[in-house]
Amino acid sequence: SIYAFTAIEGLLFFREWEHMTNVDIIVFTISCVTTVVAVSYISPAHTLIPHPSQSFLNSPLLKANTIKEHGMVLEIMEEHGFNKCRQSTEVCKNLEVVDMSVPMKFTYRWFPIMSMVAAVACPWLLFSMDCVFATLVYLTLYGLYSGWTLGLHVSIFGYVGMKKIAHYDNADFQELYRAERKVTKGELTPAWEDVVHFVILPNYKEDLEVLRLAIRSIAGSQIALAQICLVLAMEEREEGAREKADILTREFEGSFRRCLATYHPPNLPGEVPGKSANTRWAACRVLEEFLPSLGLCTTNCVLTVADADSEFHQEYFAALTYHFVFAGSPDGETPVRFLTIWQPP
Repeated sequence: SIYAFTAIEGLLFFREWEHMTNVDIIVFTISCVTTVVAVSYISPAHTLIPHPSQSFLNSPLLKANTIKEHGMVLEIMEEHGFNKCRQSTEVCKNLEVVDMSVPMKFTYRWFPIMSMVAAVACPWLLFSMDCVFATLVYLTLYGLYSGWTLGLHVSIFGYVGMKKIAHYDNADFQELYRAERKVTKGELTPAWEDVVHFVILPNYKEDLEVLRLAIRSIAGSQIALAQICLVLAMEEREEGAREKADILTREFEGSFRRCLATYHPPNLPGEVPGKSANTRWAACRVLEEFLPSLGLCTTNCVLTVADADSEFHQEYFAALTYHFVFAGSPDGETPVRFLTIWQPP
């Protein structure tokens, strides 16, 4: 048993370096560095995702073979389970209400608490029983686990995520939609041009320049003029709210399909003042007033709630339109687009 424990100690704490020559140490160091660098190129699907500069897609202006040029973007969609479907042609079934509540019984309440207590008490118990080596092994394994989950795992897959974002950042989703529409059998419903975005911007006592920066980022989208309606969700209790909304509306009315403003009244019964209440008021005005007056269908509209200091990528709304159009369903099922909340990374 002594020899076994000695061997385990050598494996855990790498005491063999004491018996290695200088050449062995140099070779071992180079191998470790190569291994760490190689791990950085592993994706969750165990496939290599090249840098955008090494992929076919180096510019959103490339038009020769759009689907091939967007190959990496389409692979990322498939990896994350985005299955593109056309709009169902049959009547959809009624939605079923699923009870997601979990009864908080005695076991559910105490199991996580006791697990945490056991994890902390175990090394103390082993040490009090004079099991020093077992305590050391336990703490080493726990340290390796914590280092992986809280350190190395985050670093590796954070890097993978950055590379995926770089591919999306380099895509032209409107051109990709047009290319796929040519090879798709049947008409896609809704069409790209049918989708209208309402971007709700709730704010209260925000500096005018901060709001301008957020609005300029929305106006930077290539579909802003034709398909984006800006909704300034103002608080009526804010002094000068209407003047601020008028200034922004006049300044950006030529950048969007519509520039609209709502004014959330104070002291509504059963309501707590805040961003959520203001957003709800603005969303109700969109659904009850703006959509009927503009002659728009609710099934083709997307609501986006932004912060006053949000900054959108210029391709964000084009990407959102692309995902909304293709998020259909098989026949007889509710389209996924009506059951999905999209969130930027």
